[in-house]
Amino acid sequence: MDFRLYVSTLVSFGGKVLLVQEQKEKYHGKWNLPGGHLEIGETTLEGALRELKEETGLVLDVQSTLGVYYNVHSDHTSFRFVYFGKSDIDTVIAGDNIMDSKWFSPEEIEQMSDNEFVSAQQFREIIEDYKKGVTYPVKIFHSMKV
Repeated sequence: MDFRLYVSTLVSFGGKVLLVQEQKEKYHGKWNLPGGHLEIGETTLEGALRELKEETGLVLDVQSTLGVYYNVHSDHTSFRFVYFGKSDIDTVIAGDNIMDSKWFSPEEIEQMSDNEFVSAQQFREIIEDYKKGVTYPVKIFHSMKV
């Protein structure tokens, strides 16, 4: 079985969460956290910040780690390292392979159907952890290289 590593950043502004709408064919039109694949030689934090900048134009000082989430698929297992940061600006761009970017309140997200998200069950777990306010130090994975 293959293992895949993904990195994301949950960005908040005024209590809202930044989501990006995927342009790639596989997830076309679905909402997700800014993020993607970890590249060889990157720490998980470096990858998350690179993906955030590529997909939204944001450069952010990440405050903490939200968690590590995994999915078991028929042909692979994926792990997603999710960092957390607050933005002091609400202007973002739709960057690489992104159709749109938008701020959503947790309540708006709860009203959306699962078929509107990439990996909906995992995504909802991430939002629940965000709402609980439980985070971990950024450096928990800082020295990890692949």
